[in-house]
Amino acid sequence: MKRMTIIFSFLIISVMTMNGCADTTITDTVTEKKIKQMNILTPSLSLVKVETDGMLSDVGYAGYHPFGLGSNVVVDMSFYASNEVSRGDIVLFKTKNNNNQNTDMARVVGLPGESVNIEKGQVYIDGNKLDTFYGDDSSSKNNDSMDEPLTLHENEYFILADVHWRGFNDSQTTGTAFSKEEILGKVVGYNKKLNYDLDFIKNNARIGMSDLEVRAMLGNDNYSQHVDNSDVWMYESKKADGKPRNLNEVAFEEIQKGTLRYQLFIIWKKDKTFMYSYFYKGEDGDVWNFSINPDGTTQQNSASNPVS
Repeated sequence: MKRMTIIFSFLIISVMTMNGCADTTITDTVTEKKIKQMNILTPSLSLVKVETDGMLSDVGYAGYHPFGLGSNVVVDMSFYASNEVSRGDIVLFKTKNNNNQNTDMARVVGLPGESVNIEKGQVYIDGNKLDTFYGDDSSSKNNDSMDEPLTLHENEYFILADVHWRGFNDSQTTGTAFSKEEILGKVVGYNKKLNYDLDFIKNNARIGMSDLEVRAMLGNDNYSQHVDNSDVWMYESKKADGKPRNLNEVAFEEIQKGTLRYQLFIIWKKDKTFMYSYFYKGEDGDVWNFSINPDGTTQQNSASNPVS
């Protein structure tokens, strides 16, 4: 009788396992729900504008949400040069087949060698439930499922927006994995007070940056023009209105009056940044210029001002 009881118990456990009642879960006890506020940018950090709202999830931010459209987050562009990509990391990545947006932000949920699937908003890794705050978006009425799992090969990652249906450029939407080379940096914090002021330019602008790196740092809201055999980009404190601007002139009067806080001119050579020239209003009320020369040296002086 005892032998029959043991056999019967074994059969019950086997049936429960086959029916998924004894699920194995994958957890993440390291990743924090909120990114931290940062007051200082070091040379390896860049301020990047949020262009989509896929990370606008309810994880406990009070009032200001760092992933709101138009907000700025801090990205460590050199983090993965010496660190591995980890599950839970929020990353800046190159988009695929999106001519209107070069980069986006989302979270790494799948690692090389794993198979990732999503069923009604719940992420599964190799058939195991991802039991984390970012692994389940089933509360959304748009809790989509994937048609079939995506297997990740060497150097491939599954990147997913926390709000799945808003992840317009992530792995679920594109149906593709992202290589480590397509991951540009790790989102490490935010500072809603940071702006493209003089200190930001000094700490972040470098000679030899690519188009993608500059847009990741400053965004897409710029003017461009071919001036004196060189391509010139110009960023300024007010939003570009689409009207033509003469990039061969500095808006001295607007800067001096305070209607413009700055103008930043970038000269390009062979698709790389060749020189920067940043105009701003100094403490003495005059217009000043900070320049980064082609050899990397800098100079700062009162600019020639035609305003009387």
